[in-house]
Amino acid sequence: MSLGTQTISMAQSVYVGLGVSSDSSTVLATAVFDNVSVNFASAPGPVITNVSADTGSIGSQVIITGSGFGASAGASAVMLNNSPMTINSWSDTSIVVTVPPGATSGVLSVSVAPSMNNSNIVNFIVTSQLLPGGWLNRDIGLVGLNGGATFSNGAFTVTGAGQWAYSTVDSFHFVYQPWSGDGAMMARVVSTSGIVNNGSAGVMIRETMDPASVNAKTAD
Repeated sequence: MSLGTQTISMAQSVYVGLGVSSDSSTVLATAVFDNVSVNFASAPGPVITNVSADTGSIGSQVIITGSGFGASAGASAVMLNNSPMTINSWSDTSIVVTVPPGATSGVLSVSVAPSMNNSNIVNFIVTSQLLPGGWLNRDIGLVGLNGGATFSNGAFTVTGAGQWAYSTVDSFHFVYQPWSGDGAMMARVVSTSGIVNNGSAGVMIRETMDPASVNAKTAD
């Protein structure tokens, strides 16, 4: 549910929380809330600014960067579809987790103890097959549908929505690895399906994961 913005005059000190009503004095209503976050100017809540990949298979590692996570994990947690991920390392600005056995696709968030205040959420897809070592993948920009990637028999299969814009803002699924210095990349597009209008598939080099990043690309 989305509500419009309204300005209401209140005292400096107020109460914030969760309310439920059944609209009846004889019926008890129940509501379930998750990913509850309270953010005060004096005590900012945790914020996820980047995730190294938004898809991964069981056993793959994911790096979460942001702020307000706390110096150590303690009783804090990283939750994926309401189940905890395995924590490898934790700092106030960076968390490394592993996708645990039994994990399922859903929203990912950081929950900081002792109040278990939650960060913003990021969609994460648990895939069935690991990409080769060093390769990561994620959606770039506003894609509409979550993409993904698998590797089998020497070939990458990549699914992606979005418009792969050629103007100032991109939206597509990106399979990538960090790169520094001079080099070259080649790939053959074996086949495509579902590409319409100005959609395309090809090789890309981009400076950052920002949708408006400087980049160079080929297209099929």
